[in-house]
Amino acid sequence: MDQAKTTGNTEINNIQPEVVKKSLARQAIDEVAKVKKEKINQMLDATEEEKEAAKQKVDEEVIKAKNNINQATTNDGVNNAKTTGKNTIENIQPEVVKNQKQDKR
Repeated sequence: MDQAKTTGNTEINNIQPEVVKKSLARQAIDEVAKVKKEKINQMLDATEEEKEAAKQKVDEEVIKAKNNINQATTNDGVNNAKTTGKNTIENIQPEVVKNQKQDKR
């Protein structure tokens, strides 16, 4: 009886949940951020400083999104955090200030 109990406890203790949901969500956030930064770099109207500021905002939102994903306790919570993070990152744009000399032409 003790052997069966020990074997049962060992088998139960060896059962680990398959943890992939949060990992996949964090990867999705990283991919969206990478694509967004590439798009920002291709913007011809923005200066290098404006592009860098926008990419910094992307990095800040990545941190927020990943924190929200990590704090989620359900699959729906992870999905919501991922979707919100992706949407926020995708909507970041450089704040382009037009050159005053160009505007006077």
